[in-house]
Amino acid sequence: GIVGESLSAETAARYVAAFAAVAPPGTICGGRDGRDSGPMLAAAVHGAIAAAGRTSIDLGVAPTPTVGVIVRHLRAAGGVQITASHNPHPYNGLKLFAAEGRVLTQAAGQKVRIVSAANPRRLYRPSDVAWDTVSEPDNAFMDDDHFNALFDGDVLIGVSGGPAGPLE
Repeated sequence: GIVGESLSAETAARYVAAFAAVAPPGTICGGRDGRDSGPMLAAAVHGAIAAAGRTSIDLGVAPTPTVGVIVRHLRAAGGVQITASHNPHPYNGLKLFAAEGRVLTQAAGQKVRIVSAANPRRLYRPSDVAWDTVSEPDNAFMDDDHFNALFDGDVLIGVSGGPAGPLE
């Protein structure tokens, strides 16, 4: 996306947090291209990996295929390359690598889902939220069976912000 518009540090961090949650156990490697936005996005990527309780290796500026080779060589859980490939300067993006050192397949990538929720209180279970900080609980949580059927173990990230912030 265009850095500062459709792609921000927050967007990158949420996407990588979802990836870290579904990647197999182990270290996640991260590299970037030489664009001006690379250091800012790299800080967000490595911060999200650390926040997920994972170890990351910062590969610095590296060509995209090199990230895959290093992921495979180090037997890492996966990798993230910050690159916009052939797109012009205002763009940047993320490529996710599986432990085999290849860019994630479409099927694997679908497990890294960011779900936008208009009212997260109706999606999360009571044990998932800071219940004591909510001044107007609505008690309309899904039970575990319905939650699991809907999301099938995928990562749910509420991105509504605003008044629902304490729940996220």
